[in-house]
Amino acid sequence: MTLIKRLLYITILSPLLTFTIAQAQDTEQPSPLAEGSKALQFQISDNSNLNSFSGTLFSYKRHLSEDRANRIGLNLNTRYSTSDFPDDDTEREDSDTDISLGMEYTRMHYTNPDSEIKFYYGYGPGVNFGYDRSVRDETNLKITDRSALYGISGIGYAGVEWFFQSSMSLHA
Repeated sequence: MTLIKRLLYITILSPLLTFTIAQAQDTEQPSPLAEGSKALQFQISDNSNLNSFSGTLFSYKRHLSEDRANRIGLNLNTRYSTSDFPDDDTEREDSDTDISLGMEYTRMHYTNPDSEIKFYYGYGPGVNFGYDRSVRDETNLKITDRSALYGISGIGYAGVEWFFQSSMSLHA
């Protein structure tokens, strides 16, 4: 990982951790599932890389009550690759660019909000958009292919959530 990405992650996460520590010193904290409570959800993996959380890069959750919440997730994927094929007769270079953007909106339900480990399930729609561009460049010929992709999906999930602090939880 580049130094710039690491510095960016540290810059983003430092205020969040500082806010969490300051919040942990408050003796009267509301329930993390209380009506109106909000959460920004993401996954941190090896070497402080951000990975998808339940299929999305970032997820925003807002509780409507102790046992119901709405969650919106956004996902962005990009890929660019080039290949060079030197040959005696022709020079050929291929490039491929893929960009996709997805959004999902789900309703979450907690079956046991008073338990320490909370079981939840959710459902809702998802929408995806994609763009692909391939270029094949030979000595005297250049071929460009473009395609756009659209998709609608139904989403369903289930899991458990454990709040080890009122402002931080682990999911499985």
